[in-house]
Amino acid sequence: MASMLILRRLGQWPSQFVHFWINRAVERALKIAARTEGSGVSPWRDKLPSFPQPVARRPKSAARHFRGAWRMTVQCIGPACWPRVQPWQDARPSPDGPPGLVIQRIASGATIPRAQSVESALLLVIDGQLELSSYRGRERLARGALAIRPTFDCRALGGGPGGAAWLQLPWHADWSLGTTRHVADVDDLLSRAGHDPSDAVEEVKRLIAHSPSLPPLRIHWADDLKNALLADPHLSISDWARSQNVSREGAARAFRAAYAVSPARFRLELRARGAWARIVSGDEPLSLIALETGFADQSHMTRAVGWLTGQSPSTWRRKHRAGGAGRFRQKRSAR
Repeated sequence: MASMLILRRLGQWPSQFVHFWINRAVERALKIAARTEGSGVSPWRDKLPSFPQPVARRPKSAARHFRGAWRMTVQCIGPACWPRVQPWQDARPSPDGPPGLVIQRIASGATIPRAQSVESALLLVIDGQLELSSYRGRERLARGALAIRPTFDCRALGGGPGGAAWLQLPWHADWSLGTTRHVADVDDLLSRAGHDPSDAVEEVKRLIAHSPSLPPLRIHWADDLKNALLADPHLSISDWARSQNVSREGAARAFRAAYAVSPARFRLELRARGAWARIVSGDEPLSLIALETGFADQSHMTRAVGWLTGQSPSTWRRKHRAGGAGRFRQKRSAR
């Protein structure tokens, strides 16, 4: 029994320790042979097979292992790895546009990958065709289209035939899914923005109140899945795919091809954003918000909202009660 236990323990040892003990046994045998023969070194020593010496390795502690595993998890899943970039805010004033305005251009067929934009913005297309994909859906915006992109929105941009050029203006905090309107007189709005951007924003508010919203496109049945996720944060993707006679894997591939994100992650982002909007706009208990927005519990919501906004729900709630989140107390814009 003892010999079986020893053999089992030997089988569990790494190879470098086995080589170490073999080398020690060979060295001891050579020393005994040398003393016996009265010579320095045995003539057959060089013919023995050489074994690699064991390499001293610093053991990896449990804390180091946990930190490494945590970093790997954050990099692989969850909204923590969302790119927090705003592609058009680094643009320089266009030399052929009104002075002081930021006009962004994109070439035909070029794309700006899906990224998160923390601040809301107004996008006025002044030339060409801009392809836009966001929480609201997929849109093709031609000259005169005015797109309101809300706070904490994830969107991807692409240039249509001939490219596109658009004007970016600041907008107040908006926790709706955004809206798209049509501007009849683009040159007048450009002139207003060139003289006084605040005057252009007021004109946009008047246009929103008196013009209908343009619906997003329905290009593929993947857009139907997006609409279903918007309508029901508790939706099971497997049940929806079964009702449409497609596999879950096929639905996920089609959705990723359309929106550059998996449907499960899209649903998680919508839940986190919806929870954040309710946190900063009311005084409901956080546990109730977590339950009604589809999270397993409050801690699950805390992680998701923290990944999305960079701050915990309790921090947002304290700012809201102290008046520090007053800029988020805007009336919901029409969709």
